Amino acid sequence: MYTQTRLSKRGSTYYFRAMIPKPLQAHFGKKEIVYSLRTKDRQEASRLVRQASAKLDAEFETIQKPIKPANQQLTVLDEATVGGICDLWRYQCLEGDVWYRIQGFTDDEYEQRQADHAQTIESLREILAKGRLERIQPALSQFLALIGVEFCGDPEDQRKLAWTFLEAVIDTHLAVMQRDHGEVVATPPAPHIRIGKKTESLVPQGRAGSIRGKTLKDCFELWKDRRANRPQKTVAAYWAALEGFISFAGTKVVSDYSEECVYAYIDNLLKQGEHDPHTIAKNIGFLRSIFNAAKKRLKLSGNPFSEIEVPGLDVYKVRRLPLSHDDLKTLFASTVFQQSGMKRGGGGAAAYWLPLLSLFTGARLEELGQLYVTDVKREKGIWYLDITDIIENDVLKQSHPKRLKSPSARRNIPLHPQLIQTGFLDYLAAIKAEKHTRLFPLLKADCKGDITGNFSKWWSRYRRRIGVGSKLKTFHSFRHTFKDAMREAEIDVMVANRLMGHKDDSMGGHYGLGHSLRVLDLAMKKIDYPDLVIPSYKLLIADHREKRQ
Repeated sequence: MYTQTRLSKRGSTYYFRAMIPKPLQAHFGKKEIVYSLRTKDRQEASRLVRQASAKLDAEFETIQKPIKPANQQLTVLDEATVGGICDLWRYQCLEGDVWYRIQGFTDDEYEQRQADHAQTIESLREILAKGRLERIQPALSQFLALIGVEFCGDPEDQRKLAWTFLEAVIDTHLAVMQRDHGEVVATPPAPHIRIGKKTESLVPQGRAGSIRGKTLKDCFELWKDRRANRPQKTVAAYWAALEGFISFAGTKVVSDYSEECVYAYIDNLLKQGEHDPHTIAKNIGFLRSIFNAAKKRLKLSGNPFSEIEVPGLDVYKVRRLPLSHDDLKTLFASTVFQQSGMKRGGGGAAAYWLPLLSLFTGARLEELGQLYVTDVKREKGIWYLDITDIIENDVLKQSHPKRLKSPSARRNIPLHPQLIQTGFLDYLAAIKAEKHTRLFPLLKADCKGDITGNFSKWWSRYRRRIGVGSKLKTFHSFRHTFKDAMREAEIDVMVANRLMGHKDDSMGGHYGLGHSLRVLDLAMKKIDYPDLVIPSYKLLIADHREKRQ
């Protein structure tokens, strides 16, 4: 036994082990919950146990208190009503079982489920054999409360209902065990229950799809499908936020989550101290978006994440810092800009041009890395970058996909005179002559599909090596530096937003076609980084070739 509550160890693997309160043992069909945490690391196991304990305690609390006031009272039970209640239990259990199987089980989870099911059926059969109906009564009462029904009739009728309910529970459990052995067991249709002269569904409002799989994970699928080609990194971040919440609150019908549940989750995260308020707020925003994506489709009345305020957000936290003048001098005096400009880990010439382009355009790293050669255009004597994710060629769309953060990111950015002077158009001509599609053909996408994912890792290592080591100074700092340069040049805010690809939410921003290329070019020419010396790319390459010879 270990000092960490509910943490045990078998061999080298840690397990979660929790005793079930006696009043709830009939509901769970066993005395304790045991499963592998699938880790040999003590620190990780302690973290997982804290999450599992919070989730289980919340489940215990929910089960032990009425879910909601009964909206239907029964004083007399006929066979049709009793049969309907039992059919509804069977339907919910079997439909929920299908959902879990669709998610898939690991070998350890499958073995644990089989062991749990065997233990549960043994307990249920003992209750049936000995007529210990008081042990099934908590589960029955909880289920009736769940569907909004209260029985106020004769105690003998109550025991008859409990007996029939117990038979249904055993029968349903055996059906689940058949599925464990690979047998096909059909889920019955959702039943309607006859109460007096009325026949109606007792599946709670907003739940009809509940047991049909309408959980937060289904909302996630709806969110993902609303927009084609979502970045894998974004999908992974939203999924991680979803799993974190479900690990605490449990898998429920979407309509069962409340603001109280969300605040309990936030309080738990803050107590653990592993996440700062800004990270928690970001994840709550992800969950809000997931829920909103399904709101219309599932006809939900509200969103429990919509009005949530995370404590501590009023404390300002610096996320990124712009690069100082000394940082820029250090950068442009480093090997990439002084020797060859060709670093294999940095995608060849991309190591030279991506920092410069970001510094003089303010564009995001992925926006620049995914540029086609044809995205560098000229109109009325003005050279510019066409930042877009609209690709008319279907073959190109499949072989060289592009994506942007938002629709407002589609924009034209005039080339700063410094870029042309440094030799960018010479580089463009060379890439065109080699008949490449991408402007930076040596960039290789990472496992998440980001064309600049590997470059970003290389850049972090490189900047630390040359002495720009602050964690708050990343590649994105070029964008902050460009923003500050626009402020220094007193560029109009609406023009600055257009160059940065930010949405203009002002009233005036909704009128007209936006700023012309000429206006943007005039603004770009005002941007200046005084006393910054940047080696010419053309001379750099010539020097590199001479040394190789």
